[in-house]
Amino acid sequence: MSECAFVAVWSMDPAKSAEQEAGLHETIVPLTKAQPGFIEGLWARDDTDAIACIVFDTEEHARAFMGLVQTDPGGRGPAGVSNRSMHVLPRLTRA
Repeated sequence: MSECAFVAVWSMDPAKSAEQEAGLHETIVPLTKAQPGFIEGLWARDDTDAIACIVFDTEEHARAFMGLVQTDPGGRGPAGVSNRSMHVLPRLTRA
């Protein structure tokens, strides 16, 4: 198995943190967990920055997920979330 990570960095509008938190738990996490090849996900944030690191079983699944995220299925703009970077990183090492 050749696990692969999708990693993204987001800017967050602190005035909309309650809406962002609800969107994460009600939409983003369930949608992510339903994707083919999903293994695990980690989301972390402070007031103005957030990261997501999602592990998939193959690079193909990670890239397909990145394509989905780029279509903005969760409606980031109105929730005060803007993407700063998205990457698929094919070499994953666990500690």
